[in-house]
Amino acid sequence: MESQQTLSGELLWNKFPKPEFAMTYWSWAFPQEWYSEKDRPMLDFIFWVENPAIWHYLNIQNNPNDYSFLVWLFWIDFIKFLQSKWAGIYYNPFVKVNWWEIKYWVISLDDMIQDLNDWTTLYVAGRLHKVVKLLSTTPEVDLAIQNNLEHAFKVALLMLPEVFTKQQLFEMITWISYTWDSRMRFWENPKKVSNIVAKNPEWFELLYQEAITKFAWELICMLNDDKIERNFDPVFNRGLIKRLPKNLIWKFNQNKYQYCLFSWKESIRLSNEQIKIILAESIAQIVKWPSLSQSLKWIVTAWPIKSLRYWLEKRAKAKKK
Repeated sequence: MESQQTLSGELLWNKFPKPEFAMTYWSWAFPQEWYSEKDRPMLDFIFWVENPAIWHYLNIQNNPNDYSFLVWLFWIDFIKFLQSKWAGIYYNPFVKVNWWEIKYWVISLDDMIQDLNDWTTLYVAGRLHKVVKLLSTTPEVDLAIQNNLEHAFKVALLMLPEVFTKQQLFEMITWISYTWDSRMRFWENPKKVSNIVAKNPEWFELLYQEAITKFAWELICMLNDDKIERNFDPVFNRGLIKRLPKNLIWKFNQNKYQYCLFSWKESIRLSNEQIKIILAESIAQIVKWPSLSQSLKWIVTAWPIKSLRYWLEKRAKAKKK
């Protein structure tokens, strides 16, 4: 039986057209609390490709059974239409690769880079807040990934109390992409966030070490190996907000007016609690529709039988303690 390392490399590129960027995340690549080898869940992969239509065309030649019968009815135009909608993701679930069962997503370069830098949907960016295994990448993607990690770190600082632990930091970062995610409301394990962090603290430490070092003494002060104190000065808060991703800043400013916290003539200082409320609402607005729409898209791309199986498995996981 192939090891996970073997599956993540050469074996995949013998089956699929090799993408410019590929990664696998959670499920089996990095363990979660309460799940063991006996659970053997699907491996999740994300493939970034220069031209999704061409990639799908080549992939259909080699792996026709990965696609629903609707693809055969409407051919590549059907894939192009679904690929372009909402979060720009096309799914193929329950795909057999030797002894393994995987789910893979396909996304275009432009959509992925924009989400990492600007948080247009947080659908891919949110997954890259957590520990992932990169299989192939480019300098442009690496830079966008680091920008995305720093965005998540800054949001967490604004949401956390003045003194916090690294576990609280990493749980807050993990929470970002799950707030108002339709999966969390209906069929995901409600303890998923804490499970992810509890099983992989050293990986999170490594992933965010650059961000922690970059902002040390400007925004945060390390009290010891575990506890962190952050600067709560309103000037620093405003500076942090200005350095958030573009779409989140836009939502944040929009919600300020909605809550009547800012007038059109002059700004009113926001309290830390007000900032947290507006930030949470703004993130929820980014996540909510792409999450729901991609779940609906799943029904079309996976078709009812696979979709029902997937949701039943999710519900079974959610019942685990």
